[in-house]
Amino acid sequence: MINISISKLKEHNVINELEIDGHANYAEYGEDIVCAAVSTLMFTLIASLGEVLKLSSDKYEYQMDEEKAYIKLVIHIDKISKRELEDVKLATSVIITGIKGAIEDYSDYVRITIREV
Repeated sequence: MINISISKLKEHNVINELEIDGHANYAEYGEDIVCAAVSTLMFTLIASLGEVLKLSSDKYEYQMDEEKAYIKLVIHIDKISKRELEDVKLATSVIITGIKGAIEDYSDYVRITIREV
């Protein structure tokens, strides 16, 4: 099962942390459409922070371990401007919507937990 843990800051109403852990085991490695969908959306978010939103590398960080099927993204909200905050809200919302849509029919393989802090 893929576990997706999302941390949302109440104060700013923005996601500041996303963590994805585990394999869906929907199909064999390399053919698992559930893993591919979730991974692609997460990689899109990470790339978008730097390439589209032009956030400097001190404003976010990520860790990845392909063998363990683990990705963690932390967005340093205290280091971004109000304008950047709005862009981050939009980008994370789009990705979360994509993840929810992609896994709608595969809920036996993915669990999402959203906690407000």
